[in-house]
Amino acid sequence: MAKVSKEEMARIQGLQRGLEIAEARGIEGLREEVRLRSATKFPIKCDMKDVQEALEEIQDNILSTVLLMSVLVLREEFQFGKQRIERFSDKFKANTEQLHTGDLTWRDTLEAMEQETGFTCDIDDYFLRMHEKAKENK
Repeated sequence: MAKVSKEEMARIQGLQRGLEIAEARGIEGLREEVRLRSATKFPIKCDMKDVQEALEEIQDNILSTVLLMSVLVLREEFQFGKQRIERFSDKFKANTEQLHTGDLTWRDTLEAMEQETGFTCDIDDYFLRMHEKAKENK
């Protein structure tokens, strides 16, 4: 029997993994898996649950750093004191929690800001769809 190269073995393993995903989540689930893997470059060995947990941790870290930078700007530029910073922080955290529970979405937030203030923000549509899909899968 001929020796199988590492590359060929990886292809076979990829096909096997694809079949498992298609059997468990259907062809649309497989398509979404391929889109996510292509966009994030997460290895196939990483389970989607682990990937989702990692993405949520990354999002939490990003939101925390955005909160800190926002508070810095509010203090430096608008002379917010402790009480106003705490009110802002509490509201920021409440909205963040609503994102986690699905009561608020990034798309809703983006559309509301555009309608109410005219403020536009260039958020990738793939990110918006991915966030919506993650909430559907919970």
